[in-house]
Amino acid sequence: MLAFAGRAAPELRAQEEKDAAAGVEIDRERLEVRVPSSFVNPSRQIEVFACHRTGPTHETVLKFDVDGNTLYRALLAIGCRPTDIWNATSPSDFLRNQGDRILLLVRWEENGKVREAPAEFLLEEGDTGWLAFLRGFSFSAFDVEAYAQALREAAEAEREAAQEGADGEAENGAAQGALPRAPQATPRAQARDDDEDDPDALPLSPDVPQGPLARGEVPEAVEITLGATRRERATFSLLIHPTSLRGGSPVEGAPPTRALQYWTLPPVVSPRTLPNLSELVRGDTRATLIFKRLNSEVELLEHARSFAPQFGEARRLPLYETLEPIAREIDQLKALYLAAVDEIRELVELDREEFLVETYADLDARAELLRRRGQWLSARIQELYFSMYLRQHELALEILPTIQGARPEEVERYRVLTESGLRFEVSIAEKERRREEAALAAYRLTIEIQGLELERDRELYRAKQNEIRTRIESLSGDPSSSYIVDILREDLARIDTLLGSLDLRAAYQSALREEVDAILQGNVAGERERLDRMRAIAMQGLRLAKMRMDLLDLDQSIRWYRNDLDDPSVPERHAEARRKLEELTAERAQLTARIEASEKELARLRGEANARQ
Repeated sequence: MLAFAGRAAPELRAQEEKDAAAGVEIDRERLEVRVPSSFVNPSRQIEVFACHRTGPTHETVLKFDVDGNTLYRALLAIGCRPTDIWNATSPSDFLRNQGDRILLLVRWEENGKVREAPAEFLLEEGDTGWLAFLRGFSFSAFDVEAYAQALREAAEAEREAAQEGADGEAENGAAQGALPRAPQATPRAQARDDDEDDPDALPLSPDVPQGPLARGEVPEAVEITLGATRRERATFSLLIHPTSLRGGSPVEGAPPTRALQYWTLPPVVSPRTLPNLSELVRGDTRATLIFKRLNSEVELLEHARSFAPQFGEARRLPLYETLEPIAREIDQLKALYLAAVDEIRELVELDREEFLVETYADLDARAELLRRRGQWLSARIQELYFSMYLRQHELALEILPTIQGARPEEVERYRVLTESGLRFEVSIAEKERRREEAALAAYRLTIEIQGLELERDRELYRAKQNEIRTRIESLSGDPSSSYIVDILREDLARIDTLLGSLDLRAAYQSALREEVDAILQGNVAGERERLDRMRAIAMQGLRLAKMRMDLLDLDQSIRWYRNDLDDPSVPERHAEARRKLEELTAERAQLTARIEASEKELARLRGEANARQ
């Protein structure tokens, strides 16, 4: 879901020219956005790594002139996806799975040499002399265009309700309360809206939609957020660092998330990396802020391996070897999450009229399983991230006492934060993942109950099937009963079709149960392809069942109009009957062709499945 995906080439070029004029360089091949910036000497605790020049520059390391909307769209252009996608199954998902990842680099010239460092290596953890871990950032902006559209639709619904008089006035109050708020996609409070003169304030209570968000734009002042424990006013976060995760539920009733912010020391500018920061600030030294979209967590580790020796941190290299299997599992689970998001979208967009009404319950069951699966995936990803963070802290505890100049009280504080804080976050994350698995196991029982209900219906329809067959056999020798036999045969064809659909629904539900088993057994990736084939066959078969039932309805209508045509007592109906028969016959031919094509597709899917067994 990339920005500009549907734009024509001239419009893209115009946008790129506009971005270039603003100083933004988009490199789609390298998945990089490069923005001119300059250094800042923070006068307060650092809570932002970089921000717009009108933002909180007293607590940041870099500032830039590019406006937030331009930067937002540039990041979309290199493939960053809004948090809406990573929050598809719960408002807590993004804070658990961390969405699309960004490596933030700073490039500048100093003493005639070009230097480049990851953002974290410009910082140290407290007064320890320990360079912050390279953990990457997450793209934390929601889909502002979708939000603006929701605002417009809600406002329109409110206006329509207001026009309905006294009853409409009550409805208007309900609609007004339902106006959407800016999604709480980040762990930090959104901007306050108490400054009525600030056009860029986020409308947390948008009773009257206004400002850039209501226009589908990002505010001018944006920031790249680090841990922020004492923020007085927040601006719009385009990127967040894991150290800004502060736990809790983003909205009431949403699953809780884990915190890292409270278990890390406040960052300070590293005198190792930036020994001449004051001179860089006085000289207005220009720097380039590089946003590099990462394809995987493993790629981030590769960058960490590359930079560590350059900055005297070779002792971290063995740690990265132990973290690689964890990173690979994170990448695998994120791919499964996105696959679930795609399937949720397909279910939402599915034309349900292609299926029998009885099948809707199975589609709803699949949607519910995908929701639960997404929450489980996010919980497991969170557990893996925090296990990585704990291992990083444990390495730091080994090395910190050996760093010359590290304040002993800061080292002790780091130890307490790790052993009495972060360690518990990891244990709680593990329990939360197990709770999601327990919820999945409970939902499996729901699917089993639905399966038993299906089996009950199959038994009843089989009994009805045998009853009709017996009646047909008993009447088939009586010419006077031919009309009744024809009707019974139509009923039998319907029951045969319904039984076939019940068999397919049972196969569909079996795939749901097996998917839950694969999740609980830790083999969801290994079973994914087989289960996808099972569902595809069932879905195609269920579409075919609906078409066959439609054909039976058509044949019944054709029979009734033929009866009208053959009845001499009502000649006035003959012309209408001929016209309808022509229409229905043409419609039947089209439907028959669709059935034949559907049967071929079903045979193809079954053949592929058999070949892969």
